[in-house]
Amino acid sequence: MEKSSLYFAFGSNLHPPQMSRRCPGSLVVEPVILVGYRIAFFGMSQRWEGGVATILARTGDDMDNVEVPGLLYRLTELDVSYLNEFEGFPKMYRHLSVKVRGEDGRTHGAFTYQKLDGEMAPPSMLYFHQIWSAYKAFGFDESGLLQAVEEALSANGKDVS
Repeated sequence: MEKSSLYFAFGSNLHPPQMSRRCPGSLVVEPVILVGYRIAFFGMSQRWEGGVATILARTGDDMDNVEVPGLLYRLTELDVSYLNEFEGFPKMYRHLSVKVRGEDGRTHGAFTYQKLDGEMAPPSMLYFHQIWSAYKAFGFDESGLLQAVEEALSANGKDVS
């Protein structure tokens, strides 16, 4: 039996058809929540033409935005290697071990990706729409996502009012 890993997706990989193309053996386990983190947009992706999603650990003054919704996937070893290559691991992203909570309250250990460096940058409309569409489809609270976009726009001198 092939070894599998649990992966927490919170950005464009929330889109199951994209994950099926990137990782043919991937299976959605369930929607989950990562507590103690917030979503943010950093760097510049040439593929997406804008900032890309990452997660940041909550800080003391960051108490309004302390959960990140996402999907828990089961990946084969081959899928993990495909995803590592696609995400630019270990040069652009690092693996982060996290605990996520399912809808039934159970916790699961999983890995996810965290951007290594870069400045806040707003996502392209295409990238944002892919994530936002998944939030809508799975009934996720959008407030943290919208706050992350506003924060990235403000950091780049864009008027968000």
